[in-house]
Amino acid sequence: MFLPYESYNESDDKSDNDSDNKSNIISNQEQILDIRHEYSGTGMQKPNYLYAILFKYSFKLILWLNGMFYRHKKGSPSPNLMITNKILYYITRVSYSNTIKCHRQPMLGLLSPLLPNTALYSFNLTHTRGWKISTEGNYNNHSIQILYIHGGGCISGDWAGFKGFCSKISSEMGAAEVYFTNYRIIPDWTLKDAVDDIIETYKFMVERSPAKKIVLMGDSGGGLILLASLLQLKKYKKYKMPMCSVLISPMVNINNLSYSSTTSDYAHKKAIEYCNRLISDNLGYIENPFHNDLGGLPPMFITVSDRELLKDDIQKFHKRASMDKVDVSLTAYPYTMHSAPLFYVLDIPESEAIIADIVAFINGQYNSLEKKDKSI
Repeated sequence: MFLPYESYNESDDKSDNDSDNKSNIISNQEQILDIRHEYSGTGMQKPNYLYAILFKYSFKLILWLNGMFYRHKKGSPSPNLMITNKILYYITRVSYSNTIKCHRQPMLGLLSPLLPNTALYSFNLTHTRGWKISTEGNYNNHSIQILYIHGGGCISGDWAGFKGFCSKISSEMGAAEVYFTNYRIIPDWTLKDAVDDIIETYKFMVERSPAKKIVLMGDSGGGLILLASLLQLKKYKKYKMPMCSVLISPMVNINNLSYSSTTSDYAHKKAIEYCNRLISDNLGYIENPFHNDLGGLPPMFITVSDRELLKDDIQKFHKRASMDKVDVSLTAYPYTMHSAPLFYVLDIPESEAIIADIVAFINGQYNSLEKKDKSI
């Protein structure tokens, strides 16, 4: 079985009775105070925890004051979404130009701790480390497992900044297992290295639970790595394709960007261009997914804000995928922001609505496959 913060050895447990190990349940409180990282080989710098804790409570104080004095008008963004976007806008103006970019995700991670009664397991990959989590849900979903690929423009981000969202997805999906990889990031490594880490995790999931359906999910730069990974799986045909994929505000085009003309989003032009420049210089033989043949890829659900900078490129990608006969659906959510679902913990109703749509899409794909199998 998986061991907490230890490598997984297949000979340890063929039956996968993870739930029997009560010591692996990590409380919400413990995880807030003890965010565990693996920085070796990832290019990440250890965060300043005092700074992160001050950030956490300052952020929540601002949200509380904003809620006290701002009246929500119909047809406008919720108060928490509006102020969160503004705060993040100023953070990202700094975080992509110096080493604070390596602290941003852990700080946001403090705002999004693991849900209570979350089982957390760690396993080693060739060059980095991965996690598997599951939570208590309304039902036990043993038929689906999800591989989440984190955002951060391919240049930042790690487990600490996304652990809460992974546990949220697990809970909403009926305690489905969610896998997470601390893939190697640019510029210390190449985009191909990140894709290799994701493919290795995917291989691990397929070989360990061959009967389960796999869903790939990624946000922002993680969406770019997701698409590149799908194209690699399609090219080599060694493993079955995922049941479906979910892309949250994905970066779909490394160059020749088409910017949305009207945007007030925190993922601003300077930040996007900075990331794309580093990615272009560190591709490592990975081609731009935007210019690839997308035929044969599994069904996709793409979410985007109607106000974010990447909207135009995402809409063009949606059109290309449709022309290549991919079963793809795109929903542009009004009054939201880049990667909005990740900020559900801040009581943002728009985030919860997008998460509900994601869950409905995954369940719909699974139910459709079940009906096909029964009809055969």
